[in-house]
Amino acid sequence: MDATLFFFGATLVLSVTSLALLIAWLSARGRAQRAEDRLAGAVPAQRQPRAVAEEQVMNELADLRIEMERIAEGQRFVAKVLADRPPNLDAVPKLRSGQVNTPH
Repeated sequence: MDATLFFFGATLVLSVTSLALLIAWLSARGRAQRAEDRLAGAVPAQRQPRAVAEEQVMNELADLRIEMERIAEGQRFVAKVLADRPPNLDAVPKLRSGQVNTPH
């Protein structure tokens, strides 16, 4: 086979392949743009998505702060109860059998 014919055939195959890839790329690009346009029409536009997200984060942080304060208050209470308990457990008055100690 002649070298000129081989290079001509190789050039023709590469040109056809390049053209097919260009057409496929343009087609995919067009489909992607149409899909984005459809999606933009389907999703309602939000006025200020960043401001809404920031407000939600701030609300969550406020709730977290309140819960942490409750936990801290509980820890302070437990520490106070443990600090105020008698040092000797024998000093705690014992109830007689059958006696009920009610808080009223």
